[in-house]
Amino acid sequence: MKQKIVFFTRGPMGSGKSYWARRYARRHKGVCIISSDAIRMRLLAPEDEYFSKEKEVWKIFYDEGQKAIDDPNVREVIFDATYLTDKALARTLRHLNIPKEVKVVEVKINTPLEKCYKQNADRKGRAFVPNFVIEDAYNLFQINKTISWVRKRINETWEVGNDEQHLGE
Repeated sequence: MKQKIVFFTRGPMGSGKSYWARRYARRHKGVCIISSDAIRMRLLAPEDEYFSKEKEVWKIFYDEGQKAIDDPNVREVIFDATYLTDKALARTLRHLNIPKEVKVVEVKINTPLEKCYKQNADRKGRAFVPNFVIEDAYNLFQINKTISWVRKRINETWEVGNDEQHLGE
């Protein structure tokens, strides 16, 4: 049986994390995508402020993620969230029980800032993110301060560029 893999997408808003996750899942069997944005949209009523249900969003994110990790029928789990810094990734790793034999891969989506703006401009409604937020996130992503135990837990880093999408093939 193939080794289970857990992926964490990393990159600013509009960089193509969800696009990469969907594309990867279409090409591989037994993939489960856990998306913080999808959970948030599922929970929010039209009148709710965008971040009003964050505690619930992240509880569901961790719970659904753990179920997918534990499910023997799921071969690969993609955690589709921003994860700009090791600190943000550490928060999720602390909530999950990922067995040592499970491979952990970070997928760094390296998209130029201008392309993030362009891709974000195509978003509708609540999915649209103001450019100043994207710029702040982009800058934070560029200066990530590493956390040694997080780096040790990551088995591989896939650098996904602007035009090619690493799909594990």
